[in-house]
Amino acid sequence: KRNLDIDIIDIRDECLFREGSIPGAINLPYIRIVSGEIQNLDQRKKYVLYCQNNIKSPFVRSVLESKGFKNVYVLDQGYQELRGVAPGGNLHGG
Repeated sequence: KRNLDIDIIDIRDECLFREGSIPGAINLPYIRIVSGEIQNLDQRKKYVLYCQNNIKSPFVRSVLESKGFKNVYVLDQGYQELRGVAPGGNLHGG
């Protein structure tokens, strides 16, 4: 088993995260990241971000990159679109 050392970060509000998320994702809401609450993130790791409609994720990536993060990626689709392609319309929870 390979350890890719990648964290998936759901930047949506906690209430949306509780309704459903990508399996294995951690919740770190958008507002906490842009206000600088990123001390628990390791700049050496790789992060994949997603939000509800892929609107906020690119901005959050730029915020993290401005703080020295080099390996931040954004999913091509938001959770709403991903949920629509998952069997039964549900990725996890909800």
